[in-house]
Amino acid sequence: MVVEIPRWSNAKQEISKDENYNPIKQDIKKGKLRFVRNCFPHHGYPFTYGAIPQVISSTTTPTLPPHEAP
Repeated sequence: MVVEIPRWSNAKQEISKDENYNPIKQDIKKGKLRFVRNCFPHHGYPFTYGAIPQVISSTTTPTLPPHEAP
C-alpha cells in the first residue's frame, strides 16, 4: 500500500505516473502544492488514505505442466 495522505496530515501525496519509476511526490494543482481540508474537529484526515498499486505483467502467462494423479 502507498500512503497518499498520512493520518492527521494535510499534505496530499500522489503517485507520479508521468515520470520513470513512478515516484511519490506532493500533488500540485494549478501550480500550487495541494493540501486537503481539515475534517472538523480534527486536523487533517483522521485516517490514513492510500492506494494499492497495480502490477503490470507481461501478456504471456507461463503455463505449468499438468498435474498427474498418483
